[in-house]
Amino acid sequence: MNSIFLLNETNQAQLIKQAHFNLWMVGNERFLDVGLRMVRDQRIELYLPWINAVISDLYDTLKDGDVLNAIFNQHLTVTQTTGLGYTTVTRGTDVFDVVKVKDITATPFVLHNTTHSNAYTKITIEPDKLTPNDSYIRLRAKGFGNDVFNTTHVCTGSFLNPYRESIEAVDFRVNEIRTVTPSDFKKTAVEIPVIQDLHFFLLKSFHETNSLSSPPYTRCRELEDKAWVQYLALSQENKVATLAYHWKKSLSKGEHFSILATFGEKKASWLIVFFYVVIIVILNLFSTFTYEKMAPQQDLGDCAEQQSVPK
Repeated sequence: MNSIFLLNETNQAQLIKQAHFNLWMVGNERFLDVGLRMVRDQRIELYLPWINAVISDLYDTLKDGDVLNAIFNQHLTVTQTTGLGYTTVTRGTDVFDVVKVKDITATPFVLHNTTHSNAYTKITIEPDKLTPNDSYIRLRAKGFGNDVFNTTHVCTGSFLNPYRESIEAVDFRVNEIRTVTPSDFKKTAVEIPVIQDLHFFLLKSFHETNSLSSPPYTRCRELEDKAWVQYLALSQENKVATLAYHWKKSLSKGEHFSILATFGEKKASWLIVFFYVVIIVILNLFSTFTYEKMAPQQDLGDCAEQQSVPK
């Protein structure tokens, strides 16, 4: 089980107004962005299903208004609060503050249960500033392998096919608590926060075809805004056409979120192409050799006599 967990640090009920999970799996770029909008004076424990996660705070990137507009997919009014260490964002009558995370510390954590043990990274999330409004933080986590959120299956039975087709299954879960107990988290009780709005974005290459989605995604769009280039800061060789698949759900107390999506991709197998060329050359040589052996041979002596006959 590779579920992400968001837990209240204390046993008191708490609320997450918005949770954004952006799983980027495009080319060689693989990382998870986590954005949380929390009420004032709140601490949340985030458990990521791989060890030694590399965590960075995206606060400085989010200070740009165009980047915030791209993330929330709507026009926002951004006010810089010079010297106060946070950015105030307004959309209509809704106001929240983008802040840094206080003292990011990623701690290795082994989640034990009755069937197996999983290596996790634990991060305690607390806004660095106590602001007048709700706090929005956003982190980037790197370092997960190919077996954390996805599995890849190469299609068999196509030896003579010049293409190799692979199917990738992406399995993403949040707070799937049914197979664990409070003691697995070294707690006497586990309090899962209510998440009013959970948004999951899966970013995949335009060349990978989505074949299954359970549950169906809400919508899909291509990333074109220049703000995304600034947000991602990708190297030139990793800039590829990208599609964003979007799921959303409201989680009441005790509920979990999970999606399964499969993607297919065909790639030319140069080994098979080379094999075809070798077979063609061999067949050509064999046919030439066979023809020379099977063709009737003329008598050279008769030919000489025919040439000596006067015309």
